[in-house]
Amino acid sequence: MIGSKEAARRLGVSQTRVRQLIDAGDLAADQIGGRWIVSDESLYRLNSRQRPGGRPFSPRIAWGVLSEISGVDPHWLTAPERSRIRRRVADRDWLSLAPRLRSRSTVNRLRSHRSVPAQLVANSRIILGGVSAGFAGVIAAGECEGYVREDEFTGIVDRYLLEPSEADANVLLRVVPLQEWRFQPTQHVASSAVVAFDLLDAGDPRSVEAGLSILDS
Repeated sequence: MIGSKEAARRLGVSQTRVRQLIDAGDLAADQIGGRWIVSDESLYRLNSRQRPGGRPFSPRIAWGVLSEISGVDPHWLTAPERSRIRRRVADRDWLSLAPRLRSRSTVNRLRSHRSVPAQLVANSRIILGGVSAGFAGVIAAGECEGYVREDEFTGIVDRYLLEPSEADANVLLRVVPLQEWRFQPTQHVASSAVVAFDLLDAGDPRSVEAGLSILDS
């Protein structure tokens, strides 16, 4: 939950407009001590719906944006592409940028035996992200979230007997095409920028707040 002033800042509108959105039911909020406190989750969903920022980037552009935010030169892009990305990142409008970056991977929600997530977290072939990266105090015991190469995904699924599951998934694997794999050979945890957008994609208030705090730090 956040104050109406912060909600207005994130939406790029006035506090009066925030109150109108609350009255219209577009934002979930409670009045506490005379102050409106807005649900971070409802704000994120409204922002994603109203300000999508355009079509999703191609995977190569999405990884270029993430590299730029991380302070790493996206050398695989052309000079004009890098220039456009720098201007886009300079806006720091993370909530409208998040939907465009989802093309960085294909998300697979899976279910495993309860002992498996810890094994996956320890697997060096998986780059830990989201709730498994341990950033901003957000961590989920008994779960694994990470990135895998497209050519290794099936092998991991078969080895650990993972099954597709939307309702009770405890493993989230983000599959990246081999040609777009931007992690280093010795890397086991994604950069803070990648983790931040993983958390924004989760959509729950705690994850969204953690993702924004990482990006704004």
